Amino acid sequence: MGVTTAHPVAGSADAAGVDASDRLRFGPAEWSGGLGDLGTFLPVTVSLCLVCDLNLAAVMIWAGVLNAVTGLLFRQPIPVQPMKAIAALAIAGGLSAGAVRTAGMGTGLVVLLLGVLGIADRLGRWVPAAVVRGLQLGVGAALAIRGGVWLLEDASAFWLAAPVAAAALLAPRWPRVPLLVVVVAAGLTAGALTETAAVPAPPFMTLPTAGEWRTGLLELAPAQLPLTLLNSVVAVCVLSADYFPGRGVSPGKMATSVGAMNLLSVPFGGMPVCHGAGGLAAQYHFGARTGGAVVVLGGLKIAAGLALLLVPAGAITAFPRPILAVLLIAAGWRLASAAGAIRGRAGTGVTVVTGAGVAFAGTLWGVGGGLALWAVLWTAERVRHRSPKESG
Repeated sequence: MGVTTAHPVAGSADAAGVDASDRLRFGPAEWSGGLGDLGTFLPVTVSLCLVCDLNLAAVMIWAGVLNAVTGLLFRQPIPVQPMKAIAALAIAGGLSAGAVRTAGMGTGLVVLLLGVLGIADRLGRWVPAAVVRGLQLGVGAALAIRGGVWLLEDASAFWLAAPVAAAALLAPRWPRVPLLVVVVAAGLTAGALTETAAVPAPPFMTLPTAGEWRTGLLELAPAQLPLTLLNSVVAVCVLSADYFPGRGVSPGKMATSVGAMNLLSVPFGGMPVCHGAGGLAAQYHFGARTGGAVVVLGGLKIAAGLALLLVPAGAITAFPRPILAVLLIAAGWRLASAAGAIRGRAGTGVTVVTGAGVAFAGTLWGVGGGLALWAVLWTAERVRHRSPKESG
């Protein structure tokens, strides 16, 4: 039938030592690839800081530190992204920084325990491959749709989006030409010329109130956990194994990393973060092949955070949306294309149902629908194989 129960998550073989394939590189392709995830990172991060009163300088510095450490540990361009469910609910509800931080710490603790106890590795083996690919399809489609909506909302800026789109298409073909570096530099320059307002500078650390603990732990963290476990642990490990055969990162290590990042950074001014399949797809698409890409990106974020302590942040807050939109579309396309690895009508059906649900109804509905369809098809296959024996 083609409905499989497992997928090639690093069989889970991390390289034992640092061989030639593990060495960090810092050439133009790595610089360009490291910037490939900014289409997701910048709009979510800046919006979260402005609406929820997180300190943008502290958030950028911590994100940079975590990027650099991730690159050094995994030796792959594993991204560091905002936790999107927490960010979306917090931005929509205008929630406080305390609620955001408690959600990040609560989610981080649960994911860390799942990684340390080996549950994340078992989850990676249990979740059907078609559901994981469907999650990648859905998240990729959602990113591309969001980018398309941004372009439609600002139709007058198509003149700006066109050359960015050309750069996005050509970047993978010319990995030694840092086209994305030029694109991002141009966007920062345009932002600095059009906006000089300073970003409010809330304190790095505040003690959450009892109400913020309740909101973070009972409303935000439960919404984030399914997305983190499936996209930031299982799906990103599958993609890591796709891109780096024999060196894919295991779900247990990925979950431990996500948990540790949040417990170390969020109490001291960072935002809730995770690793994500979309970010890995985007960075790989634009040329990243080693952890050097995210080490470079980390250094740039740290520099930007230090600069924000001294100067207005208009260059980031006014970054032209058409540029971000094209980067989102490119990242979404790259991630969604991973779903093509599924073969067979049944597996394809599960992937499409999961992807459509994730893109248009949310992670829980999409994954739930995909798992339900997979269970029905798996049961039907068992019954069909058993019937001939019983009739004989």
